[in-house]
Amino acid sequence: MSDERTVLLLGGTGRTGGRVLRQLLDRGVSVHAIVRSASRLPEGVARDPRLTVTQADLLSLSDDELRRHVAGCDAVVSCLGHNMSLKGMFGAPRDLVTRAATRVCRAIEALRSAEPVKFILMSSVSVNRSSSTQPRSDTKCFHRRGYRMKWRSMVLVVAAAAALLLAAGCAKPQPTALGEKDAGRVVEVGAGQQFTVRLPSNATTGFRWVVADLGPVTQVGESVYEAPLEPGIVGAGGTEVFTFKSGTSGPGELKLEYRRPWEKGSAAEKTWSVTVR
Repeated sequence: MSDERTVLLLGGTGRTGGRVLRQLLDRGVSVHAIVRSASRLPEGVARDPRLTVTQADLLSLSDDELRRHVAGCDAVVSCLGHNMSLKGMFGAPRDLVTRAATRVCRAIEALRSAEPVKFILMSSVSVNRSSSTQPRSDTKCFHRRGYRMKWRSMVLVVAAAAALLLAAGCAKPQPTALGEKDAGRVVEVGAGQQFTVRLPSNATTGFRWVVADLGPVTQVGESVYEAPLEPGIVGAGGTEVFTFKSGTSGPGELKLEYRRPWEKGSAAEKTWSVTVR
């Protein structure tokens, strides 16, 4: 993704918004985030030079202020939502997503930019089919074939990865667990993301998996050996589980070797590796 892209992100401190923020920054996109509490930003991103933060209540911004935030951006990504609690769903402001989306759409239209500004909205508010085929003035941008997204009940559900459609296309899903079949793969892992590696192992033989090269990741704790599900079988193998955390350096190889640790200088019985980037 080009490092010349700039995105205005709303809701960057939420569960989904935080993931979108990390992925945009990992791909070199400049992000301007409007948040109510900067202290709730995802760990490790606050000092990223590509991130600028405005701490404010979005609905309290004037129309002119909001237009200034939108100006110069290639896209606006909204991950605003409500907490899944009675207060979150029924407390004020109940129409946060509706009002925010309305104002962002109007700000984009008011700018009349030479290049269209993309608006990506992730929400869980309902979509309905209007009985009328005539769009109201505040819904005309979303009216097509008799369907209308009312601002009071609108949604455009997209995956968090939709933010990456701004340039090079969809991102590959990030792994949370890797296994024996993943050997030799190139895996995409976001900065700071943890993932596990599960490999078959047999503690009764004295062999175990050891880290030969960490590459761009760090190991979290010691590996854990999971005994076979049927413990009555003598000599049955189990599973060795490692947890790793990705860093910010470039691509590199994570390599593990299956060996007896006390046999110094001997060749590994087998190896497992992936390229992490």
